[in-house]
Amino acid sequence: MIKDKLGLQLYGGMNYRKEDSISQGTPAKDNKNITATLQFTPTESQKFVFEYGKNNQVHTLTPGESLDAWTMRGNLKQPNSKRETHNSRSHWVAAWNAQGEILHPEIAVYQEKVIREVKSGKKDKYNHWDLNYESRKPEITNTIIDAKVTAFLPENVLTIGGQFQHAELRDDSATGKKTTETQSVSIKQKAVFIENEYAATDSLALTGGLRLDNHEIYGSYWNPRLYAVYNLTDNLTLKGGIAKAFRAPSIREVSPGFGTLTQGGASIMYGNRDLKPETSVTEEIGIIYSNDSGFSASATLFNTDFKNKLTSYDIGTKDPVTGLNTFIYDNVGEANIRGVELATQIPVYDKWHVSANYTFTDSRRKSDDESLNGKSLKGEPLERTPRHAANAKLEWDYTQDITFYSSLNYTGKQIWAAQRNGAKVPRVRNGFTSMDIGLNYQILPDTLINFAVLNVTDRKSEDIDTIDGNWQVDEGRRYWANVRVSF
Repeated sequence: MIKDKLGLQLYGGMNYRKEDSISQGTPAKDNKNITATLQFTPTESQKFVFEYGKNNQVHTLTPGESLDAWTMRGNLKQPNSKRETHNSRSHWVAAWNAQGEILHPEIAVYQEKVIREVKSGKKDKYNHWDLNYESRKPEITNTIIDAKVTAFLPENVLTIGGQFQHAELRDDSATGKKTTETQSVSIKQKAVFIENEYAATDSLALTGGLRLDNHEIYGSYWNPRLYAVYNLTDNLTLKGGIAKAFRAPSIREVSPGFGTLTQGGASIMYGNRDLKPETSVTEEIGIIYSNDSGFSASATLFNTDFKNKLTSYDIGTKDPVTGLNTFIYDNVGEANIRGVELATQIPVYDKWHVSANYTFTDSRRKSDDESLNGKSLKGEPLERTPRHAANAKLEWDYTQDITFYSSLNYTGKQIWAAQRNGAKVPRVRNGFTSMDIGLNYQILPDTLINFAVLNVTDRKSEDIDTIDGNWQVDEGRRYWANVRVSF
């Protein structure tokens, strides 16, 4: 708009996916988004950024398509309603940064608002869907203020900063079997941190940091980290470190006054103010090799111990307000995840390139505070954590504008989630391999076309509809196309 002073960037997109014609499949998805970013540079050392964006998602479940046509409630066979879930998200950002000879201060304010509305209904006498908005309209507003100053000192890069978060939830809470009341709750969280990167030698850099998080409910937590990067040669680098972290439950999970229907309306889920945050300690060490030919290879060992994992379960009593089965959120204890990650990129010949990675993950529950069918789950793997996972990709730069590719993806055997759904043994999802093919075509200088066939062989897992099966409908063969225009 004004050269070197004022600029405007606009970007957006649309994405549509047809609804699956199989029970418990993927619903229809219609997503649209647009964002505008205004940048103002009054001097060479200062920049102001203002941004606003909107994102609208509509997911549709149709009886007889991705939703069962009927539901049995006792001895009654009732037709299901068509449901459209509208998720509207808006956000804005205001930021400023400056670059002095030594100090680089930054400050940013970010806010997002998410509103969920549901339309549901059945067919009328003319066989047309008659959908109406439901009364519930949950709304979450998250506000974050970030500020930090980075000082470039001799042999040191020192950063000091802080963060303030405010989350507010407005939703309908059950006050009777057929009555609700709109209520509001909010949670505040603050943090201060300091980090310093020290160039010990020309080959060794040490980074140490300390973060203090203060949560309105959970109090204060100290989270230190230490990391080292050592360049053994010009091509070989050794990295490693240890870090402590914690994750607080969401505002809905700690709000005991809010009841959310679950299990198709047969139960009600309440928040739990006594929840503890998940805490973890992670150690890792890795080595990376790369050269000027484009070849690279890396190996990383990792180990993470965490406790107070968040979950939910039926407490075995009826809710006195609604008469429904009562579920609550809770913590499950301790667990460990450790393993190795391997990755490589290989320029095979001229315009041909290969990339591949493999992850071995050993996960274990370390506490016996959760059981299935009367048997402790201590020693069992964590849900949805496959022991083996790998993928490989071959790319061919046919011309400067056209690239063909093919990829193989493997996900190993794993324990599936939702133990509360009646299984008598841990539910297993078998390992499977799928293949994708596609191309990227820069048809015009400002227009890129992408096309792919995903899961070419239409590979699907077994045992999706039994009590001890994984209850997960796999994505079969599907076609994906994308057009991106820059202006």
